[in-house]
Amino acid sequence: MENLNYKFYGVRNSQDLSKSGVYEIANVDYDTEIREKGVKSKKFVDRKSAEQFVKLFLKSQHLFFENGKVSRDKVDRFNQNVYQTTQDLKPNQAIAFTDGSYKDGKAGYGIVMFYKNKKLPISKPVKDDSKEIKAQNICAEIEGVKAAIKLAEKENITDLTIYFDSEGLADWVLGFNKSKRPLTRKYNDFYKEASKTLSITWIRVPAHHGVIYNEEADELARRAIM
Repeated sequence: MENLNYKFYGVRNSQDLSKSGVYEIANVDYDTEIREKGVKSKKFVDRKSAEQFVKLFLKSQHLFFENGKVSRDKVDRFNQNVYQTTQDLKPNQAIAFTDGSYKDGKAGYGIVMFYKNKKLPISKPVKDDSKEIKAQNICAEIEGVKAAIKLAEKENITDLTIYFDSEGLADWVLGFNKSKRPLTRKYNDFYKEASKTLSITWIRVPAHHGVIYNEEADELARRAIM
């Protein structure tokens, strides 16, 4: 077994954002200072990875949450601003909202992609591979992200922002969760290769809370398996 010298905790505290951050393992008592309801923590060897783990969480919290709960006002504000954001994209930039769906042995994904003054809705079923379909919705979510990345590469995009609602999608490829299944290992390998030429920013949105293009991607994913 690999013996890693963990030095830091990355802490995501949804109840008290001020407690989210990076803690040195040697200088903190986990049970009294970190462990509590609403906290997700992970050990890291280096500070940079711990900071990235926390930053991904805080970005979503600041955009959509208040006191650990989805804020209707923040969602409305995001919806009001996101259209202008899509209109201000540079030729090398793109935004993709992705989602996946699974029902009765069928998986599919939906994408709403903005690039080069275009809005492109995509609705596609996942190819029926029995071993991967068993992963159900995760399979569809992963294929949606991969499709968005492939389209970005085809269109010579070098800066892609992905809005997603399934936590593991970013955590796997950023090294926060272990890729144990063949499906997630292949996804991780795909991402590593793509990120050599494509800068990818991840932003998690709350599912089924009215985030405009996430809702549209969800509907496209459902339509793909009808």
